[in-house]
Amino acid sequence: MRNREKIAEELARARARRERLDRKIEDLEKEYTETENAEILGLVHSYDFTPEQLAEFMAGLHKKGPVSSSKEEQV
Repeated sequence: MRNREKIAEELARARARRERLDRKIEDLEKEYTETENAEILGLVHSYDFTPEQLAEFMAGLHKKGPVSSSKEEQV
């Protein structure tokens, strides 16, 4: 049986690894969200809408409901 000191050391190393991974996950989630937002912004800017036109466009989409990409539903 291992002694308590060795187990305590291994436990401390495992907790430190977990903390590093948690920070990495948070950083990656933040980077993912920022990249996704930048892509959305790029798409919005590509339409060259004014803020008012964009609001009107989005309101129109909201009224129509979800857009389907299925060919069966488009017939």
